[in-house]
Order: sequence, then structure tokens, then C-alpha cells
Amino acid sequence: PAGEGGGLDLRELLRALARGGVTRVMAEGGAGLAAGLLAADLVDRIAWFHAPGTMGAEGHPALGPLHLQALAAMPRFRRLAARAAGADWLTEYERGAE
Repeated sequence: PAGEGGGLDLRELLRALARGGVTRVMAEGGAGLAAGLLAADLVDRIAWFHAPGTMGAEGHPALGPLHLQALAAMPRFRRLAARAAGADWLTEYERGAE
């Protein structure tokens, strides 16, 4: 289903999946998909794998623009856990203020 700007209508896509019995989705698709899901308020949990290093502007962004009108509109999540995953880290969050 097409959405605004010719991209996918993420709400309609998730509704179609729900009609087919799919009630949980793990989305791993890049900064644009992550921003689209967050902007549409479709994220309940985040599992963030990250390395103990920095790349600066040369790296690939984890999140695209959210086009927030105010800082208070920022999506908020509460950290559930943080643990080593090999040389990297896995930090898990759920929807809601910390």
C-alpha cells in the first residue's frame, strides 16, 4: 500500500499483516523505516545493537528525520536491559518515559 510521498503506508501494511494473523513484527530495514515507524507511533519495543565505537558522519544513520515540531513530541522509551553481545552491546527499550 502506497503512503504519503509514494512510500509504503506503514499503518495499512501492519493492518494487513494483522488481518492475516501476524501480531508482532521485527523491523530491520534502515534509518528510513525506523523513522517512519517511530513517526507513525508504531513502535512498542526497541532492541538496539551497537558497538563501543563511533564513526561520525561517515557512518550510516540508525534513524532518519522525524520532523518533530517540538522536543516534547519526541518518542520516549524506557530502558529495560543492557548487556554485552560479544564485542557489541544490546540495549532493550519499551514505549514510555523513563
